Amino acid sequence: MIKKTTSAAAKKKSAPVKKAVSTKSTPAVELPKVNKEIAIINSPFWNIWDKGKSYKVSIPIAGLCKKDISVKTIGNQLIISSEKENAKEKEGKNYIVQQYSFSSWSKSINLPEPISEKDIKINYKDGVLKIEMNKLKQKIQPKLK
Repeated sequence: MIKKTTSAAAKKKSAPVKKAVSTKSTPAVELPKVNKEIAIINSPFWNIWDKGKSYKVSIPIAGLCKKDISVKTIGNQLIISSEKENAKEKEGKNYIVQQYSFSSWSKSINLPEPISEKDIKINYKDGVLKIEMNKLKQKIQPKLK
């Protein structure tokens, strides 16, 4: 003889499911902090103005020496780059500590018009690099009919 069971009776006979409940709270993971100054030095922002007969460029790059900065022009392309190397050594009675760091960046832009390589003024003061470049005077060619 076969007994019929209702769904309620079947649920009572099935083994209970145990849920894993943790009473311990997990500690919050602390993310590493990013030093904003390093990010700015590694990728400086620049401002470029077209003043009609010249271009003016301003880049805030504090913490660099004049010898670390390079400015080049090729046709209408302006290339600004920097390399900084730092080495420290400390010697104690039973130890020697040597630290070395190197950072570099480079930016380039193609300006709409060629610039005169002879008339470039570069000034680096108070952590701001300022460049003024005169546009190359182009002769207007008459149109042929």
